[in-house]
Amino acid sequence: MTVVDAVQEVLPTLIIWLCVALGGGLGAMSRYGLDRLVGHFVAKPGVGIATVNIIGCFIMGIVTALMSGSLLFIVATGFLGGFTTFSTAVVDVYQAILHRKHLHAILLLLGTYVLGIAAACAGVSAGYLFLAQ
Repeated sequence: MTVVDAVQEVLPTLIIWLCVALGGGLGAMSRYGLDRLVGHFVAKPGVGIATVNIIGCFIMGIVTALMSGSLLFIVATGFLGGFTTFSTAVVDVYQAILHRKHLHAILLLLGTYVLGIAAACAGVSAGYLFLAQ
């Protein structure tokens, strides 16, 4: 195998990795922006991240129905991996419990997961409806 052959073999994988990294950065920036925007209108801690995660679940559903291969990997792992955040959602629930805001903690927890699952199902359904047309 020549150097040129090796580069031609590795280059497509490297490009995918770079696209995933770029997508992750754009997703994280989008998460930050949407979290700040929601926080401007809703003063409850954690609501912005819950909103981001629910929207991310819906988009993930659509993407799962419509994409495959490298494009799915780039969008799902890259952009949506950077956009959504499990750890921040969990810490928001924990902070609410620490501040004895138990109802808020329960609403964040249930809202994120129940609405997230519903949003993912709705996204997959929307994607398949789009394909059927």
